[in-house]
Parts: sequence; structure tokens; C-alpha cells
Amino acid sequence: MRWLTDTPALPDETAARAAIQSRITAWWNAFERDHARINALFSGNRDPEADLARRMETEFDLPSWMQTHLSSIHDGIYWEFGPAIRQPGHRLAITAEDDLALRPLISAILEAAPKLPGWEFYPERIAESAEQVRLTVEARTSAPFGVVGIAFVPGEWGRIDARIQITEELAADTELADEQAWLTLLTLLGEHATFDWFGYFDLFTEGDDFMELDAAQSHWHALQAERRVAIAPVPRQTRDDQTGCGVYELNPDAADDYPKRRDLLVGIYTRQELVDPLVRERDFHSPRLLPAGHLLCYLKIDGSEGLDDSEFADRGEIEDAVTQVLEASGYGIVCGGGTGLRYSYIDLILNDWRAAVPLLRQRLQQGRINPRSWLLFADAALDKEWIGIYDHTPSPPREEAQQGCDA
Repeated sequence: MRWLTDTPALPDETAARAAIQSRITAWWNAFERDHARINALFSGNRDPEADLARRMETEFDLPSWMQTHLSSIHDGIYWEFGPAIRQPGHRLAITAEDDLALRPLISAILEAAPKLPGWEFYPERIAESAEQVRLTVEARTSAPFGVVGIAFVPGEWGRIDARIQITEELAADTELADEQAWLTLLTLLGEHATFDWFGYFDLFTEGDDFMELDAAQSHWHALQAERRVAIAPVPRQTRDDQTGCGVYELNPDAADDYPKRRDLLVGIYTRQELVDPLVRERDFHSPRLLPAGHLLCYLKIDGSEGLDDSEFADRGEIEDAVTQVLEASGYGIVCGGGTGLRYSYIDLILNDWRAAVPLLRQRLQQGRINPRSWLLFADAALDKEWIGIYDHTPSPPREEAQQGCDA
């Protein structure tokens, strides 16, 4: 389901979106009606040692209530309550966790949130203090907290990796150690930072370069800022972005159709740091590798019927036309492309995709390009978004299971 690129919308999408929007409205109506009962679970003149779980069972079954009302929107939505950050009161995080493609839906839900005194709403589980990290990890793993310190280091493709020191006792249980390490990172950094920027972690029981959690959290933010500052600017013209040109070959399996770039045989690039995570289908996040406001996108053009009815003789002429549009408007550049078993691809860096899209559609329509042509987004959070070159362009090929190809 598209939420950001739904114009022009297909008839079946319009009906499905209306149904979801109706459920979003029903959810917020229920929350506005019953939020006082939720308040009572977390506040009031009660014994501070009272068991919240018991109160939820005997006074107000919050998990069942959330399942009935919030989960009716989509079964991939999760939630968490906590204290408010900017005022006295409470907060509710509504999150898709690691299903990044649901983030546009989460945004649509939060945009419809009512203004309620003492309530804050967030699209993720936010970063917590070191003490709250300890409490959270112990509660979720039912085991003593065994993370001693963390050292963050630069990783591949703009990511940040972690070396994590743990106790000997925790190291004796490999599965528990991995679980505590991951929950520590997720709670210390917040969900979006972890899923968008974090790479890999390794566990150690000895070492002298580890930081306590509060210091490690500050170091993470400093290292993230350093990585952002080091990102190379995007030139206004494609010919000025040729410092890292190269060619890569893939070995796709033949199929009836191909989602994403699964049929790609030969590709060219001007920036290897962009193509590596894209080809390997590791969750791509443009802000890790491109200046603020820029997105890595690509045109996908069905070539199964040839270009006989088009003004373009080949992919190169299409690329030239796209380059002229982007350079004349200043909305981006061409940064690569490729040829597959069925589709041709033109990779773009756009600094204002909403403004660039009408110009690209107009030029490609004038060139009578195949109706099965789309603008797609590299970012994992935009995986379900797409823009057809024509109003009648069908949905692009999709699949549920993730498959790779040999590079």
C-alpha cells in the first residue's frame, strides 16, 4: 500500500486506502474515548509497588484493548507506553519495528492523532537513559544485565558497528548474550537510529577501550555527525560525478517477472558506496550516504517489447533525456544504470523528488516509453512506494520473500 506516492492512484488502491483510513479514524476515536482509563493504569493514588500487569488484568486489559483497536489497522504494528518527554504525562510509541516499509503507514496514523493533554505520540521506541536500558533489558530477558560497555566504530556503507563488552556469566549463554546486546543497542539508540544506521556487533569479555553506556550514547551521536559531515556533495551535473565510476556484473535466474532489480545483468555506477548496499539488498537509507534531503531512486523500464513505438532508440537515449530534465531543473543527477533480462534501469539522485516527478513523467510520456515503467526508491522505508510513468501504469512486480543474486 502506497501512502506517499499514491497520486495517481489505482482504483483498487483507493478502496484499500479508504478502508485503512477508516480503521485509523476508529482507532483514534477509541483512544480519545478511553484514554482516561489508560491514564489510570499508570498514575493515581496507588501503592507504588502495585503490579501493573495485575492491574491491567483486573481493571483494564490494555493489551487486549490495543489488539482490538490498534492492531486492526495492520497486524505488523507494535506499541509501547512510557513517560512523556516534553511534559508531565505519558507517551505512546506506535512502531513497525524492523518492517521499515510500514513507516509511511505509521506516519499516516500519527498525523491523525488527536491533541490530548498529557499525551505524546512517537513513531518509534525512543532512545533511553543507561539506567532505563538496564531495567528494560532485564525485564525483557528475565536475566541480570550483563553488558559492561560499548565501543562504536565506523562500519561499511555509512553504518556504525559496535564492539560490546559483556560479563563472563553472560558470555556463557550465547543466545542470551546476543539478545541482551541487541536489546541494549535498540534501547540505548532508539529504533530508527538502530535500524537505519547500525551495522554489526561483536561481543568481548575483555578490553580497555569500552565506554559506559551514557558515554557510548554520546559517542554514537558524535560519530553519526562525523559520518554525515564526511558525505560528499552531489554535483549539479552528471559529468561532474565520475570520480568512482565502475561496472559490475550479476548472475540472475530467469523468471516470469522480476521485482526490484532482480534481473540485472550489467550495471554501471559513479559511486560504489551507493551501489554496493543496493545490489546486496541490505536496508538502504539515503541519509547515511547522501546529503540531507537527497534520495537514491531509479527508473525501471520494461524492455520486453522493445522500443519500436518510442522516440528512444536505446537506454542511452532515455538516460540522455532524463539527464537533460534533471540538469535543467536542478532537481538531481543520473548516477548509474544497467540492463537486465527484461528491464533497463537508470539510477538517480534526487534532491526534490516531488518536484522532479512531474517533469520526468512528462518527458518520458512524450517519448512514448513503455507503460510498464516506474520510478522506484532505494530506501527500505520507501520500499512499497512507487510512481507510474503513466496514470494507467500498473503496479510494479512484487514478491514477499527476499532473494538475492550472485555478485
